[in-house]
Amino acid sequence: MIDDKLHIPIQKDIGEYEQKLFGDMSIRTCVCLAGGFATAVLVALASWLWLAIDPSDMTFPIMLATLPFWLAGFWKPHGMPFERFLPLVARHHMAKRHYEFTPSHRCGTDMPLAPEPKKLTRKERKRTYRKGAELYEPAEEA
Repeated sequence: MIDDKLHIPIQKDIGEYEQKLFGDMSIRTCVCLAGGFATAVLVALASWLWLAIDPSDMTFPIMLATLPFWLAGFWKPHGMPFERFLPLVARHHMAKRHYEFTPSHRCGTDMPLAPEPKKLTRKERKRTYRKGAELYEPAEEA
C-alpha cells in the first residue's frame, strides 16, 4: 500500500530552482526558443521575397541565423545561464592583461638580482671532486 503513493523529489537548495513554463523548459529557454523560430521565419521570408531564393536552398544560412538563440537558451557554460556568462567573458577579454612587475628589494636601483659567484681557487676546486664533497662547508674552515 505504501508503494502506491506518488513520490515527488524535493529541491534541496532553493537557489538552484528555475521556474518551469512549458514542460521542462524555463521562461528564458522558451523566450530564446521563440526568438530562434522568429529569426528562422524572418530569414526565410527575406530570402524568398527579397533575394528570390527558395527557403529550402537557404537551410544552412537559416540555421546559422538561429544558432545564437539556441545557444542562449540551452547552453549553460560552467553551469551558469548565458546572460550571466556573457558579461564575464566580455570583461575578461576586454581587461588589461599586461602588468609590470618591479621587485621591491631592488628599490629602483640598478643592482643585479644575484651577486656573481666567487671564483674558486685550484685547491678549492680539488676539494669538490673528493668523495664526500657534498659535506664540505667552506664556512667551517674560516
